[in-house]
Amino acid sequence: MALAESDSDSDDPTDQIAKSKGKFSVNSCSINEWHQKCLEKKSTLVTLQRQLNERKYEELVQKDKEDVRHRSMYSWQTKQLQEECDSAFYDGFEKFHYIMASQMEDIIKDGGEYTEHKYVKVTHNTPTDA
Repeated sequence: MALAESDSDSDDPTDQIAKSKGKFSVNSCSINEWHQKCLEKKSTLVTLQRQLNERKYEELVQKDKEDVRHRSMYSWQTKQLQEECDSAFYDGFEKFHYIMASQMEDIIKDGGEYTEHKYVKVTHNTPTDA
């Protein structure tokens, strides 16, 4: 038994070199395997990163399109509302002007009693069909 132990623990440099080469070979294979796995994972990571960037870009483009669509709809609605308000204002103003012209005719009549106010006569001279 002492002989077997002395064989495994030999101080022979050739045996030590052979053991070191065996360990190095095993470690080298492990390192190569890990290196290959790392390269595969890195290529997968690069692919996933590219896909992520593409999705982010697509999302930004979609968001910009929605913002433009929303702004154009808001602008259109605002323009429509402004046009409706302007139209209603002018319609109301024309009706007011017509009513005031007809009422002024009744109130002022010929304007004789308001001689100190020359502008009243001008108002009186406006066409009644306006």
